[in-house]
This record gives sequence, C-alpha cells and structure tokens, in this order.
Amino acid sequence: MKLRELKLDVLLNLAGTLLAGALMVWVIRGVTQVFAPAAAGLFLLARRTSASVANLTDLGMSRALYYYIPINLDSAAIRRQYLIFSVGVWLLIILLAAPLAYTLRASFAQWFFPGSEGQEVLSFWTIILALAISSSYLSQSAFFAQRQIVTAKLLQILSGSGIVLALLFYQGTSATPLSVTKYQALSVVAMSLLAFLAYLHRVSKALPANPASAAIANQVTETKSWVAVMRDFVRYGLPRCPQQFIYVSLTLIGPWLLRQDTENAGYLIIALTLLQIFYMVVTPVSMVALVVTARLMGLGKEDMAEKGARLALGASLYGVLPVVAAVWVWRDLIFDVWLGGGAAAAGASSWAMCVLCGMPSYIVFLALRGITETRWIQPFNLYTVSTA
Repeated sequence: MKLRELKLDVLLNLAGTLLAGALMVWVIRGVTQVFAPAAAGLFLLARRTSASVANLTDLGMSRALYYYIPINLDSAAIRRQYLIFSVGVWLLIILLAAPLAYTLRASFAQWFFPGSEGQEVLSFWTIILALAISSSYLSQSAFFAQRQIVTAKLLQILSGSGIVLALLFYQGTSATPLSVTKYQALSVVAMSLLAFLAYLHRVSKALPANPASAAIANQVTETKSWVAVMRDFVRYGLPRCPQQFIYVSLTLIGPWLLRQDTENAGYLIIALTLLQIFYMVVTPVSMVALVVTARLMGLGKEDMAEKGARLALGASLYGVLPVVAAVWVWRDLIFDVWLGGGAAAAGASSWAMCVLCGMPSYIVFLALRGITETRWIQPFNLYTVSTA
C-alpha cells in the first residue's frame, strides 16, 4: 500500500468522523432541550452504560475482524468465514442475554439508576441497546477492514447519533428516555443485519464461478477449519475484550458514581463528550494504521509499518493539542453556544477542566493503540489501560 493511499484513507475516515462528531454534539443539544435536566441525565447515563457494556458483549470480535480480514484480503472465503462466525456468536449471546436481562431487570435498574424509581424497563432496553451496538461494531469493522471507509462511517454515524437525532425530531416533546433507547436499539439491530447481508453478498460475488486457473481458485476459495477460526478469535480478540471495556469504562466511572444524582451525572457526561470528540478525531488515524500495519505485516514490509507509526503519532499530536489549548481558554463560551446557556452549560463547563487535564496522555495512547495491537499478539494495551 502506497503512502498516498494511506493518507487518503486517513482523510476519508477523518471526514466521516468529524461528521459523526458534529451529529453527536447536535444530539447532546437536542437531549438538553427536549428532556428536563434529570431526564436528560438519565438518558445520557443509559446511553453511556450501553456503550460500555457493548464492549463486553462484543467479546473482542470486532478487533479480531480488524486484524484478520486485511491479512486474508486475497481469500474471500476466509473473510466470509470470519464474519459468519462472529455473527453466529453474537446471535447466541442475544439468545442468552436477552431473557436474563428481562428476568433481572429490577436488579439492573437498582444498579444502573438507583436515583430514579421505576426504571426496570429502561434497564432492560439499556442491555438490548448494548447488544445492538455490539452488532454495529461487527458490521463497521468488517467494512472498514476492507477499506470500504464510506460504508463503515455511515454505519457508525447512523448507529451512534443519526438514529437518535431522527427519533428526537420525530417524537419531539413526547420523547422519553425509554422510548428513544428502545427504538434506537431496534433500529440498530435492523441496520446491522442488513449490513451483514450486504457484506456477505459482496464477498460471495468475489468468489469466481470459473477461475482462470487452479492456483487462483485455491487462493480465492481456500477456507480454514471452523476450529481454526474460533482459535483466531480466542487468541487475538478475546484478550482485547477486557481492554476495550476498561478503556470505554473510564468515561463511565465518574457518571456511575454520581448515578444517585442523574442531573449532575448528565452534566459530567456532557463534559466527557469532549473526550469522545477527541477520541473520534484520533481514532481514524489509529484504525487506519491498524489495518495498514496488519496488511504490511502480512506482506513482510515492517519498515513501512514503522513509517505509518510515525505518521499516526505526529498527525495526532500536532492536530489535537492546539485544539485542547483553545478549548481550555474558551470552554465557557463553547458550552454556552453549544447548549444554549442555562444550567446545562454551566454544569458541563465546570467539569470540563478535569477532562481537559488528562487529554495529552490520552491522545498519545489513542494514536499508537491500533499499531500496538497489530504489531504484537500480546495485549500490551490491556496492561496500559488496566494500570490507568
């Protein structure tokens, strides 16, 4: 892969991510305007909880797809095997987790939302939304790993903010945290299933009906045993499941400790949105570097992988650190314009200083995370995040 192609991938991914970030900012503003402060905090807490739990129910399968699909880019049959296996495991998790979540909904409500009464149904749909988001992770990673970046970013935008924004506009003042969470979960599941079918159809078309030679036929249609596929997921993906869960949970710990006071928890979640925005800006660089590094390692070109690492780190630091400094100075004005003033802007701005202090080290970790995961099978990022 040429360096020019790498830069194009980064630019396309960055453009899609900036659009996703803009929609996320719009969603936060819509939530603070449609819901009362306590209800807004309850919805944002449910949303943040489902995003964190999704990284557990994912079992690291999306990370494994990022790694193994580029390595097997010349074998359509093996790529199809990886996706079929991951979707099968996801369906099995749903069959097991959904009845359990419904049975224990009262216990989950006490654990997730102890400051709000009568949220048993919301706790159930929070778990279902987590399962839906994990399916979206699988579909996004499958398309992204094949460098179909526009499709992957469209799936990310719709599952993350697009569907919520549409629901807020459609339901208006009649919207509740429960109704938005429920219909978001159902919509994301439907979208992910369609994405899985589209991916499998596209991969099947890549299998030649009449290959030009036996060598090409063996290369394109070669398969692995299902035990070998499972072993790949267990060896690479599963150790990265706790790492990703711990990493995402860093943005849940504070709001979770404040869950007795959903209004204040909501203000903290809004401030942590700054962290998510920077995450969304840097992650495209990291994910493109992950896919490219995996491909270069498969071709034995580790010297090019080193150049990609330097590009990823430099682009992240030079691009984000000046923005962090500007946000620190203008944070009060930013939140006033963003949220339309009032208690939400003042409450979120007071938490923003704490969030911005941890940004530099956070950026370095994000920039090198994808390359570290690809270069070494050992989950070194898990050790870093666990220590943090």
